[in-house]
Amino acid sequence: MGKKIRIEARFDAEGGSFKTEKGGDFAYDTEAGPYDYFMGALAGCLHHTMADVAAKMKVSWETLDAEIKAEKRDETPTTLKRVEITYRIKGASDKEKTAKAFEIATRYCSIYQTCAKVAEMIPRIEFV
Repeated sequence: MGKKIRIEARFDAEGGSFKTEKGGDFAYDTEAGPYDYFMGALAGCLHHTMADVAAKMKVSWETLDAEIKAEKRDETPTTLKRVEITYRIKGASDKEKTAKAFEIATRYCSIYQTCAKVAEMIPRIEFV
């Protein structure tokens, strides 16, 4: 049986929010909407997956900055059309192995693969 996830959400005329079982409280408002959270979840999931792969490959880095740009379709339902992910990595212990860890992470990250069912995924890695 797979891992179960549960949130609770509340909405009113002002906006809404959701809470996780662990106590996190996140607002849906004019600053952050559902797709902002979805892209944030993609960034977090892909990073977590890559960190696991990198540990097994014995590679590390000083910093990793992720930029995600998404485009939605005009047609209803307005699912994702294209997602560009750029990883900028500083201080990689081995650039070739780090790039391989990123490529493997895109294959095993569940949220990345969920997006890939409806969108063109464009992953990039840059070493700075």
